[in-house]
Amino acid sequence: GTYDINHTHLLGYGKDNQSAVIGIKNYYNGIASGVNGTITNSVIYGNQRFEVAFDTVNPNNDPTFINIAFKRCLIKLENGSTSSMYQDGIIWNSNPQFTNVSESKFKPLSSSPLNNAGNSAYFLPTDIEGNSRDMNNPDIGAYEF
Repeated sequence: GTYDINHTHLLGYGKDNQSAVIGIKNYYNGIASGVNGTITNSVIYGNQRFEVAFDTVNPNNDPTFINIAFKRCLIKLENGSTSSMYQDGIIWNSNPQFTNVSESKFKPLSSSPLNNAGNSAYFLPTDIEGNSRDMNNPDIGAYEF
């Protein structure tokens, strides 16, 4: 598949949550397909040590078959990664400092590392509530502080 995900909160805080927030799989019944996509200016965080999981196959070792890029994201992935798919200012394992996780209030606090950490090259003009984003220094995630 092909996807482009931008300015999102991908969160795994449910009490029964036992898997990563993002799972990328590129095969079904033994048939593999290419994966192309980007996740930009997004927060990927939750209760697990690893919030990104891959289950992929590349039958012919084609370097373009799996083409995924994470750009300007805050990601919980226990030891980070040096993979080239993680590009352009990834923030590893830093608490996003949401208003109140136990009450499902996921707006960032003023001290959040999400604030002003996005890249304007990938920015959307408004946040999830319709508030204007800072064109020069947008926030990572669904909300503009």
